[in-house]
Amino acid sequence: MAFLLAVVAFVLFYLSRRRNAQLHLSQRLLEHKNRQLHDVNEQMHAVNEQMLTVNGQLQHLNGLLVEANRKREEYLRLFVDICASTMERITNYKNLVKLKVRANQTKDLLKVLNSDRMADHDMSRFFMQFDKAFLGLYPTFVEEFNKLLKPDYQVCLNKDGSMSMELRLFALIRLGVTESSEIATLLGYSPHTIYNYRSAMKGRSLDKEHFEEQVRNLCRVFPT
Repeated sequence: MAFLLAVVAFVLFYLSRRRNAQLHLSQRLLEHKNRQLHDVNEQMHAVNEQMLTVNGQLQHLNGLLVEANRKREEYLRLFVDICASTMERITNYKNLVKLKVRANQTKDLLKVLNSDRMADHDMSRFFMQFDKAFLGLYPTFVEEFNKLLKPDYQVCLNKDGSMSMELRLFALIRLGVTESSEIATLLGYSPHTIYNYRSAMKGRSLDKEHFEEQVRNLCRVFPT
């Protein structure tokens, strides 16, 4: 009888140890799964943080695109106004010529055509509109341009917010107008004068060899 009880006790002890071992193994497996789940949660959290960052960047870029579209429409309207004004002036000149010729007032006509007052007025108006459009599209141009120059040769806008001739010259270069003859036509100077201004400004720059290339890369929304 004692032997039988001992056998039963041993069997129960064995089953209990086995059960405890299984429970211990299950607990270890559960802890391992919990660690894996924790790692997955950490990874998901990191992915969510990255998605939030990307979404923030996308929202910022979307804001830039919206602003760029707004400016494009604004300055397209300005361009249309310039074209309309130019067409109106051409029509007025044409009507004036017809009127003077019909009235046999060719001398008066020559005086009008040789007068610089109307040309100066048109050029001033063009510069005003150009400065407004360019600085609206590239508000940091002067600041970035100065970073290319030596400290003693910093430039600034005029008191009325307009650009100097030198700044307009390099504003045109920023827009891709690089031929001195074309710049001279737009600014009302001789190509030789424009060449001299370009050479002088290069001499004031920190990197003469790459100066104009650097100017063409100013005010980039996206880095090149």
